[in-house]
Amino acid sequence: MPGVALPVDLGQDDPNCTGVSTPFRAAGRWPYRPGMSTSSTDTVAQFMRAFQQQDRATAESLMADDFVFTSPQDDHLDKAQWLERCFPTADHFDSASTTLQLLEADGLVLHRYEYQVDGTRYRNVEASRVLDGQVHEVEVYFGGAA
Repeated sequence: MPGVALPVDLGQDDPNCTGVSTPFRAAGRWPYRPGMSTSSTDTVAQFMRAFQQQDRATAESLMADDFVFTSPQDDHLDKAQWLERCFPTADHFDSASTTLQLLEADGLVLHRYEYQVDGTRYRNVEASRVLDGQVHEVEVYFGGAA
């Protein structure tokens, strides 16, 4: 399986936002709504939702021209390579992932989540570098079974 930015349940249809860590629910930042100010975490949330919903136009609009994606299976894919190789794979996952933590510092967003493939749950961490509302880099670190 190629490394991909995995789908995430951002509480979009869940009024209690149970898929999002407590500090972000408490801050009223979930779910993202159009017109809200765009922080780096909001940008990552939009990007992940675009992947999950296979909204290529939105995903492309959030990706910087110098976008780079790296995972244990993909080494420095550029924007075109990621869109060709990784973007179409959202249906590979049994369900949307659950966000465990989403932290932001100086344009770097760390996203820790669980997801399920073939009935087994896994945990990963993604580090995304965001500048001016665009994702410039994503590094994925694969974890083991949860």
